[in-house]
Amino acid sequence: MVNCRQTKYRRAISGVVAAVAAMAVTAGPAAWAGTVSAAQTAAPLRLAALAWSAAKVNATSGTARAKLTWRVTDAAPGARNVAGKLVLGVPGKSGKFASLVFTVSFALHGGRGVNGSGTAQNSRYRYTFHVPQFAQVSPAKWQVIRFTAHDDLRDSLTLPAAQLSGFHASLVATELVDRSAPSYGDLALVPNNAGVSTPYVYVTGHHGGSASYTFSAYDSPAGLYRASMRLAGPHGRTISVRIPVNRALGQAQCGFMPNNDPTNMQCGIRVTFPARTPLGRWVVSALTLTDAAGNTATFRRLNAVPVTVTSNQVVRASSFSADPNPVDNWSAQQSYTIQFSMKVSGERRGVRRIYLDTFTPNGATCTQTQTKPVVKGDTFTVPIQVNWMMEVCQVTGIAVVDGMGDVSLYGPDYGAPDPHFMIRQVPNASAPRAASASISPASVSSSQTGFLQLTMTINLTPGYAPVDGISVTVYDPQGNAISGIIGGAFDDQGVVTEYVTINGTLQPGTYPIAFSINNAAQMSTAYGPGANPVPGGPLTLTVTAG
Repeated sequence: MVNCRQTKYRRAISGVVAAVAAMAVTAGPAAWAGTVSAAQTAAPLRLAALAWSAAKVNATSGTARAKLTWRVTDAAPGARNVAGKLVLGVPGKSGKFASLVFTVSFALHGGRGVNGSGTAQNSRYRYTFHVPQFAQVSPAKWQVIRFTAHDDLRDSLTLPAAQLSGFHASLVATELVDRSAPSYGDLALVPNNAGVSTPYVYVTGHHGGSASYTFSAYDSPAGLYRASMRLAGPHGRTISVRIPVNRALGQAQCGFMPNNDPTNMQCGIRVTFPARTPLGRWVVSALTLTDAAGNTATFRRLNAVPVTVTSNQVVRASSFSADPNPVDNWSAQQSYTIQFSMKVSGERRGVRRIYLDTFTPNGATCTQTQTKPVVKGDTFTVPIQVNWMMEVCQVTGIAVVDGMGDVSLYGPDYGAPDPHFMIRQVPNASAPRAASASISPASVSSSQTGFLQLTMTINLTPGYAPVDGISVTVYDPQGNAISGIIGGAFDDQGVVTEYVTINGTLQPGTYPIAFSINNAAQMSTAYGPGANPVPGGPLTLTVTAG
């Protein structure tokens, strides 16, 4: 968690907006090393030299680099290490900056991005600056506007811009000019990883909760470089977060949202509400955006996208139940309604809404169809609809909202107390039943049977699990199997249609047909010779002479 209030000097984000490739440098003399400020003479630590490797660069391609070098001396003989920071920027009017501001950390031992050499008494440093492509002015005069250093003996040195001017260390960069600040739109609360988008967060004295937000950021031509958000809650409390913006060739990312164009970005941030967060209403109160030229826009008093933080101290729910459970939902020809109930206490002005989140592992339907509860005494009920594919359905989130807006939360989707509630399917379904069966053609002359395709239609009795498999066998008049199929079947609202091919000429006579149907509950029923009689009479093919 980072406080995103603006300060005069901002922490740098490693790397620069543009891709790093060949340097486009305009030839010119190196910047002067300058002289040591008289203000340093009393301190053991002194900045002895500060210089750029070039006086001018052309950064309009976004690939320019320049080396900044400096030297620090330390009169303390026992010092073993020197470290510090310097701040780079383009000074503007009224103490503002006409560019991004970069903070560069260095250390003689253990620094990153800066090469250090020598001893603590006389140390040298070299830093490669990736010159930004955009600024608010051109040419842009990049300078070190603040320098701090300290050793391991607690000696320190601080030099503001006025004391650094004597070094005449200025890098003049030709850059593309962008003076327009970023803008934003479409600020919204988004579903979490479990798909919950209701604006409620559960916290306790021991653990926090979270909510995710997205918005669009627009800035041309420089593009978004940095972003932050502030939320305001009860008792004047605030939460501030930095939204990381990463930019590279061909891609960009703002928070958890990937992008292709930094001038038109989608940003996403997950905000953590820590343990002991004040309970009640929290809103996005401010959004701060900075582009790659250093233009900053802060949008205040937004009062947007409210969420309610709760620890279930006011409203409470218990005694969760479902009727029916388990449910006999084996028929594919209808949907089934389950009444999900609970007892609620502490509510004021009744219970306004109950929101349920559910999970089924196989993509089956298990969905709440109404959020306004039916009330009977202290019991509140909302409906859930399921289909025949629902084998088990877990209730993963419950939000109970009373008439005053107080909320209680349950389930892993909220990180709240889990009722461990499951809706299950009746495990023992009945075997499928055929109401009738027929073939077409049912009669054919022998001369037409060289290659014969029969269309078989089976009408199913409603109320059983859908049929998903079938086998068909055709027998000759002597009882020998001569043709058949085995495979999957499609239950089209209680009707199964299959095709059976018979190769070879058939002699006149009666050819019995047997079939077996299998359902999604892995149960089957067989009809025909040696099995159950076919409803409506035997299923046969009659072959006539001729």
